[in-house]
Amino acid sequence: MSILDNAQKDSLTQCYTKDLLYPLLEKMSAEFAAYKKPFSILVVDIDGFKKFNDKFGHVFGDEALKYFSSSLRLNLESEDCAIIRFGGDEFVAVFPGRPAKEVYRLATHTENHIRNRPFLFKGREFKFSFSGGIASCPSDGCDIDDLLERADKAMYFSKRHGNGRITQYSRMRHEFLKWFVKIVITFAAIALVLVAAQRIFHINMDLIRDKIISIQKAVAVMRAPRYVNVHLKSGSTIKGIVTEENNDGISLKFSMESGEGMVVIKKSEIQYVDRDYKD
Repeated sequence: MSILDNAQKDSLTQCYTKDLLYPLLEKMSAEFAAYKKPFSILVVDIDGFKKFNDKFGHVFGDEALKYFSSSLRLNLESEDCAIIRFGGDEFVAVFPGRPAKEVYRLATHTENHIRNRPFLFKGREFKFSFSGGIASCPSDGCDIDDLLERADKAMYFSKRHGNGRITQYSRMRHEFLKWFVKIVITFAAIALVLVAAQRIFHINMDLIRDKIISIQKAVAVMRAPRYVNVHLKSGSTIKGIVTEENNDGISLKFSMESGEGMVVIKKSEIQYVDRDYKD
Protein backbone atom coordinates (compact mmCIF):
# COMPACT_ATOMS: atom_id res chain seq x y z
CA MET A 1 0.00 0.00 0.00
CA SER A 2 1.87 3.04 -1.29
CA ILE A 3 -0.12 5.38 0.96
CA LEU A 4 1.79 3.87 3.90
CA ASP A 5 5.25 4.62 2.50
CA ASN A 6 5.49 8.15 3.93
CA ALA A 7 2.94 7.82 6.72
CA GLN A 8 4.02 8.93 10.19
CA LYS A 9 4.28 6.51 13.09
CA ASP A 10 3.58 7.07 16.76
CA SER A 11 6.92 7.25 18.60
CA LEU A 12 5.71 5.20 21.58
CA THR A 13 3.93 2.31 19.87
CA GLN A 14 5.46 2.36 16.36
CA CYS A 15 1.92 2.16 14.96
CA TYR A 16 0.67 4.66 12.40
CA THR A 17 -0.83 7.91 13.72
CA LYS A 18 -4.54 8.57 13.33
CA ASP A 19 -3.82 11.12 10.57
CA LEU A 20 -3.57 8.11 8.27
CA LEU A 21 -6.99 6.67 9.11
CA TYR A 22 -9.31 8.67 6.85
CA PRO A 23 -7.01 8.82 3.80
CA LEU A 24 -6.53 5.04 4.05
CA LEU A 25 -10.25 4.34 4.42
CA GLU A 26 -11.06 6.68 1.53
CA LYS A 27 -8.59 4.68 -0.60
CA MET A 28 -10.23 1.41 0.49
CA SER A 29 -13.68 2.86 -0.31
CA ALA A 30 -12.55 3.94 -3.77
CA GLU A 31 -11.10 0.48 -4.47
CA PHE A 32 -14.39 -1.11 -3.48
CA ALA A 33 -16.31 1.24 -5.79
CA ALA A 34 -13.93 0.45 -8.68
CA TYR A 35 -13.10 -3.24 -8.13
CA LYS A 36 -15.62 -4.45 -5.51
CA LYS A 37 -12.68 -5.19 -3.20
CA PRO A 38 -13.97 -5.61 0.37
CA PHE A 39 -12.23 -4.24 3.45
CA SER A 40 -12.74 -4.46 7.19
CA ILE A 41 -12.07 -2.31 10.26
CA LEU A 42 -11.10 -3.74 13.65
CA VAL A 43 -11.30 -1.41 16.68
CA VAL A 44 -9.58 -2.70 19.83
CA ASP A 45 -9.32 -1.34 23.37
CA ILE A 46 -7.25 -2.76 26.25
CA ASP A 47 -9.48 -4.05 29.04
CA GLY A 48 -9.07 -2.20 32.35
CA PHE A 49 -6.10 -0.17 31.13
CA LYS A 50 -7.07 2.98 33.06
CA LYS A 51 -7.23 1.00 36.31
CA PHE A 52 -3.70 -0.35 35.73
CA ASN A 53 -2.42 3.07 34.68
CA ASP A 54 -3.88 4.81 37.75
CA LYS A 55 -2.53 2.16 40.11
CA PHE A 56 1.01 1.74 38.74
CA GLY A 57 1.68 5.10 37.06
CA HIS A 58 2.32 6.44 33.59
CA VAL A 59 5.71 4.77 33.18
CA PHE A 60 3.96 1.43 33.61
CA GLY A 61 1.26 2.61 31.17
CA ASP A 62 3.78 3.56 28.49
CA GLU A 63 5.62 0.23 28.81
CA ALA A 64 2.31 -1.64 28.69
CA LEU A 65 1.32 0.20 25.50
CA LYS A 66 4.67 -0.71 23.93
CA TYR A 67 4.12 -4.36 24.84
CA PHE A 68 0.54 -4.35 23.57
CA SER A 69 1.29 -2.61 20.27
CA SER A 70 4.27 -4.89 19.60
CA SER A 71 1.95 -7.89 20.15
CA LEU A 72 -0.58 -6.45 17.69
CA ARG A 73 2.11 -5.84 15.11
CA LEU A 74 3.66 -9.27 15.66
CA ASN A 75 0.33 -10.99 14.97
CA LEU A 76 -1.25 -8.75 12.34
CA GLU A 77 1.32 -6.89 10.25
CA SER A 78 2.07 -10.02 8.18
CA GLU A 79 -1.62 -10.04 7.22
CA ASP A 80 -1.28 -6.91 5.04
CA CYS A 81 -3.09 -4.61 7.44
CA ALA A 82 -2.32 -1.15 8.79
CA ILE A 83 -2.39 -0.71 12.58
CA ILE A 84 -3.21 2.81 13.74
CA ARG A 85 -3.07 4.19 17.25
CA PHE A 86 -6.33 6.10 17.46
CA GLY A 87 -5.73 7.49 20.96
CA GLY A 88 -4.79 6.31 24.46
CA ASP A 89 -5.13 2.53 24.51
CA GLU A 90 -7.46 2.33 21.50
CA PHE A 91 -6.16 1.02 18.18
CA VAL A 92 -7.70 0.62 14.73
CA ALA A 93 -6.56 -2.02 12.24
CA VAL A 94 -7.61 -1.70 8.59
CA PHE A 95 -7.68 -4.90 6.50
CA PRO A 96 -7.87 -4.43 2.70
CA GLY A 97 -9.46 -7.34 0.87
CA ARG A 98 -10.60 -9.07 4.10
CA PRO A 99 -14.24 -9.84 5.01
CA ALA A 100 -15.36 -9.67 8.64
CA LYS A 101 -15.23 -13.43 9.15
CA GLU A 102 -11.51 -13.61 8.32
CA VAL A 103 -10.70 -10.59 10.49
CA TYR A 104 -12.63 -12.18 13.36
CA ARG A 105 -10.41 -15.26 13.12
CA LEU A 106 -7.23 -13.15 13.10
CA ALA A 107 -8.43 -10.92 15.97
CA THR A 108 -9.41 -13.91 18.11
CA HIS A 109 -6.01 -15.51 17.56
CA THR A 110 -4.30 -12.21 18.47
CA GLU A 111 -6.40 -11.78 21.65
CA ASN A 112 -5.54 -15.33 22.78
CA HIS A 113 -1.85 -14.68 22.11
CA ILE A 114 -1.83 -11.43 24.11
CA ARG A 115 -3.82 -12.98 26.96
CA ASN A 116 -1.24 -15.76 27.28
CA ARG A 117 1.87 -13.59 26.77
CA PRO A 118 2.71 -11.98 30.15
CA PHE A 119 3.85 -8.38 30.31
CA LEU A 120 6.90 -8.01 32.58
CA PHE A 121 7.36 -4.83 34.60
CA LYS A 122 9.91 -4.51 37.40
CA GLY A 123 10.02 -8.25 37.93
CA ARG A 124 6.23 -8.70 38.02
CA GLU A 125 4.04 -10.42 35.45
CA PHE A 126 0.83 -8.81 34.23
CA LYS A 127 -1.70 -10.24 31.82
CA PHE A 128 -3.85 -8.15 29.52
CA SER A 129 -6.84 -8.81 27.32
CA PHE A 130 -8.59 -6.57 24.83
CA SER A 131 -12.11 -6.11 23.50
CA GLY A 132 -12.65 -5.72 19.79
CA GLY A 133 -15.33 -4.77 17.28
CA ILE A 134 -15.38 -5.43 13.54
CA ALA A 135 -17.28 -3.69 10.74
CA SER A 136 -16.83 -4.59 7.07
CA CYS A 137 -17.57 -3.12 3.65
CA PRO A 138 -19.89 -4.04 1.97
CA SER A 139 -21.71 -6.24 4.54
CA ASP A 140 -22.05 -3.40 7.11
CA GLY A 141 -22.19 -0.54 4.62
CA CYS A 142 -19.42 1.45 2.92
CA ASP A 143 -19.75 4.93 4.39
CA ILE A 144 -16.51 5.53 6.30
CA ASP A 145 -18.05 7.25 9.31
CA ASP A 146 -20.78 4.62 9.56
CA LEU A 147 -18.23 1.80 9.45
CA LEU A 148 -16.10 3.38 12.18
CA GLU A 149 -19.16 3.97 14.35
CA ARG A 150 -20.37 0.39 13.86
CA ALA A 151 -16.96 -1.10 14.65
CA ASP A 152 -16.89 1.06 17.80
CA LYS A 153 -20.38 -0.11 18.80
CA ALA A 154 -19.35 -3.72 18.32
CA MET A 155 -16.27 -3.13 20.49
CA TYR A 156 -18.38 -1.65 23.33
CA PHE A 157 -20.80 -4.56 22.96
CA SER A 158 -17.80 -6.83 23.64
CA LYS A 159 -16.89 -4.86 26.76
CA ARG A 160 -20.44 -4.95 28.12
CA HIS A 161 -20.73 -8.70 27.71
CA GLY A 162 -17.36 -9.77 29.07
CA ASN A 163 -13.82 -8.62 28.43
CA GLY A 164 -11.58 -10.43 25.97
CA ARG A 165 -14.34 -10.72 23.36
CA ILE A 166 -14.41 -9.92 19.65
CA THR A 167 -17.76 -8.98 18.11
CA GLN A 168 -18.74 -8.60 14.48
CA TYR A 169 -21.24 -5.77 14.03
CA SER A 170 -23.37 -7.92 11.71
CA ARG A 171 -23.69 -10.55 14.45
CA MET A 172 -24.46 -8.27 17.40
CA ARG A 173 -28.16 -9.19 17.35
CA HIS A 174 -27.27 -12.89 17.27
CA GLU A 175 -24.76 -12.45 20.11
CA PHE A 176 -27.31 -10.57 22.21
CA LEU A 177 -29.93 -13.29 21.70
CA LYS A 178 -27.37 -15.95 22.63
CA TRP A 179 -26.51 -14.04 25.83
CA PHE A 180 -30.20 -13.52 26.65
CA VAL A 181 -31.01 -17.22 26.13
CA LYS A 182 -28.12 -18.16 28.41
CA ILE A 183 -29.51 -15.90 31.18
CA VAL A 184 -33.02 -17.34 30.76
CA ILE A 185 -31.68 -20.91 30.90
CA THR A 186 -29.71 -20.09 34.07
CA PHE A 187 -32.77 -18.70 35.86
CA ALA A 188 -34.91 -21.61 34.65
CA ALA A 189 -32.34 -24.07 36.02
CA ILE A 190 -32.35 -22.32 39.41
CA ALA A 191 -36.16 -22.47 39.48
CA LEU A 192 -36.12 -26.20 38.64
CA VAL A 193 -33.58 -26.89 41.40
CA LEU A 194 -35.78 -25.06 43.92
CA VAL A 195 -38.88 -26.98 42.83
CA ALA A 196 -36.99 -30.30 42.97
CA ALA A 197 -35.62 -29.48 46.42
CA GLN A 198 -39.11 -28.58 47.62
CA ARG A 199 -40.49 -31.94 46.46
CA ILE A 200 -37.57 -34.11 47.60
CA PHE A 201 -37.14 -32.57 51.02
CA HIS A 202 -40.80 -31.61 51.48
CA ILE A 203 -39.87 -27.99 51.97
CA ASN A 204 -42.82 -25.78 52.79
CA MET A 205 -42.05 -22.62 50.79
CA ASP A 206 -44.97 -20.74 52.41
CA LEU A 207 -43.51 -21.54 55.83
CA ILE A 208 -40.08 -20.30 54.73
CA ARG A 209 -41.61 -17.10 53.35
CA ASP A 210 -43.54 -16.52 56.59
CA LYS A 211 -40.38 -17.16 58.63
CA ILE A 212 -38.44 -14.64 56.54
CA ILE A 213 -41.20 -12.07 57.02
CA SER A 214 -41.25 -12.67 60.80
CA ILE A 215 -37.47 -12.28 60.97
CA GLN A 216 -37.70 -9.02 59.01
CA LYS A 217 -40.36 -7.77 61.42
CA ALA A 218 -38.25 -8.79 64.43
CA VAL A 219 -35.24 -6.95 63.04
CA ALA A 220 -37.41 -3.87 62.46
CA VAL A 221 -38.65 -4.03 66.06
CA MET A 222 -35.10 -4.44 67.38
CA ARG A 223 -34.01 -1.38 65.43
CA ALA A 224 -36.93 0.68 66.77
CA PRO A 225 -36.44 2.69 69.99
CA ARG A 226 -37.11 0.50 73.08
CA TYR A 227 -38.58 2.21 76.17
CA VAL A 228 -37.77 0.73 79.58
CA ASN A 229 -38.62 1.45 83.20
CA VAL A 230 -35.57 1.42 85.46
CA HIS A 231 -36.56 0.81 89.09
CA LEU A 232 -33.97 2.12 91.52
CA LYS A 233 -33.11 0.72 94.96
CA SER A 234 -34.02 4.14 96.35
CA GLY A 235 -37.64 3.50 95.35
CA SER A 236 -37.87 5.91 92.43
CA THR A 237 -38.39 4.93 88.76
CA ILE A 238 -36.92 6.44 85.59
CA LYS A 239 -38.40 5.69 82.18
CA GLY A 240 -36.60 6.34 78.92
CA ILE A 241 -34.81 4.89 75.89
CA VAL A 242 -31.66 2.84 76.41
CA THR A 243 -28.83 4.38 74.41
CA GLU A 244 -26.04 2.25 75.88
CA GLU A 245 -25.77 -0.63 78.30
CA ASN A 246 -22.68 -2.33 79.73
CA ASN A 247 -21.38 -3.94 82.92
CA ASP A 248 -21.11 -0.56 84.64
CA GLY A 249 -24.64 0.68 84.03
CA ILE A 250 -27.31 1.95 81.66
CA SER A 251 -27.46 5.23 79.74
CA LEU A 252 -31.00 6.51 79.31
CA LYS A 253 -32.49 9.26 77.17
CA PHE A 254 -35.68 10.63 78.69
CA SER A 255 -38.18 13.41 77.99
CA MET A 256 -38.47 16.63 80.02
CA GLU A 257 -40.75 19.62 79.71
CA SER A 258 -37.88 21.67 78.34
CA GLY A 259 -36.67 18.97 75.94
CA GLU A 260 -34.70 15.74 76.32
CA GLY A 261 -32.23 14.70 79.00
CA MET A 262 -29.60 11.99 79.46
CA VAL A 263 -28.72 10.08 82.59
CA VAL A 264 -26.23 7.31 83.39
CA ILE A 265 -27.41 4.93 86.09
CA LYS A 266 -24.91 2.66 87.81
CA LYS A 267 -25.75 -1.03 88.02
CA SER A 268 -25.29 -0.88 91.82
CA GLU A 269 -28.19 1.62 92.01
CA ILE A 270 -30.66 -0.49 89.98
CA GLN A 271 -33.26 -2.76 91.61
CA TYR A 272 -34.54 -4.15 88.30
CA VAL A 273 -35.35 -3.09 84.70
CA ASP A 274 -38.82 -3.50 83.21
CA ARG A 275 -38.02 -4.07 79.50
CA ASP A 276 -41.59 -4.88 78.44
CA TYR A 277 -42.83 -1.39 79.20
CA LYS A 278 -44.89 0.14 76.33
CA ASP A 279 -44.73 3.88 75.96
